[in-house]
Amino acid sequence: MHALRIGIQGIELLRAGRISLPVPEPDRARLRAVRAGAVPLDDIVAQLDDVPRTHLGGHFELRMLKEMRCLAGFSAATGRRR
Repeated sequence: MHALRIGIQGIELLRAGRISLPVPEPDRARLRAVRAGAVPLDDIVAQLDDVPRTHLGGHFELRMLKEMRCLAGFSAATGRRR
């Protein structure tokens, strides 16, 4: 749930230069469903993997996301912690 929330807020920060608190609908309902266990893990992972394509778009942003993952200690190639 926290990874999705951070992703949602990060996208808002990149797009609007601010973060809304609390998270606005419909994202808020989605986060609550995740917290309640109503969303399968595969759906959550797919949504996280879909962020660069659906929300950020373009190659620059995808490269930037991969670099951020590397800085956070994740391999951009495997998605696993080093």
